Amino acid sequence: MIADLNRIKKRIPRLLLIAVTVIIIVIIEALVIGISKDPLPGDTFNSGLKGGMGCCACLFGLYEINFVYGDAFKAKTIQKAIGNGISRPKLICAAWLETILLLAIDLLIATVFCSLVGFIGAPGYGIRHIAALLVYDFGSWFQIAAAAAVASIFFFANQSIGVGVLVYLAVSLGLISVLVRYGGALLKLEKLHLESYELNQAANVFIARLELGSIHLQSMVIVLLYIILSYIVTVGLFGKRELDF
Repeated sequence: MIADLNRIKKRIPRLLLIAVTVIIIVIIEALVIGISKDPLPGDTFNSGLKGGMGCCACLFGLYEINFVYGDAFKAKTIQKAIGNGISRPKLICAAWLETILLLAIDLLIATVFCSLVGFIGAPGYGIRHIAALLVYDFGSWFQIAAAAAVASIFFFANQSIGVGVLVYLAVSLGLISVLVRYGGALLKLEKLHLESYELNQAANVFIARLELGSIHLQSMVIVLLYIILSYIVTVGLFGKRELDF
């Protein structure tokens, strides 16, 4: 019980950081309204929110990675759980599920807050805009969930989050996508369209099609494969790794 209370206390500053991030998005929107000298229509306001929420998803994911994985490795919680007989595959899966669940909650809270601002300050803002924002949030959540799965390979291999955080940022911010694109051009492999198999690119296609009301199966399968293969690799590496006590 004491351990749970300590985790809740650590969660409070993180929620404050999330609130500050959302407030920054709203301030930017307010500045746009001020420059235009007219309230933004609902569609324009929602387009701005989507860009902000995309950044929030990446940032929230980073918060939750530090909260879940960072705290677990610092407190040796994972090592203790293994000592108590819990299997490594279950721990890997549980840590990832906790991260993406908290991320979903963060995005939902941010969406509710931003939508309230939309109702107040953007004429014409309504339910259809909230629905569109939630669809975009789901796509962003799916993308960050996959990026966290890839990064977890390095979390568990090193039993710390340092290198994994860099990998997470490189994947979620599209840096890997840029490297793949330019690498393919240098090697004259443009015809293979390697970038379409890169996680960030596949996720962007999935999100774009989702916003149009359809599901792009190929991009969805690619993102799911990243999650599944990352889990398999993590289990393989961590299963052979000596624990740091």
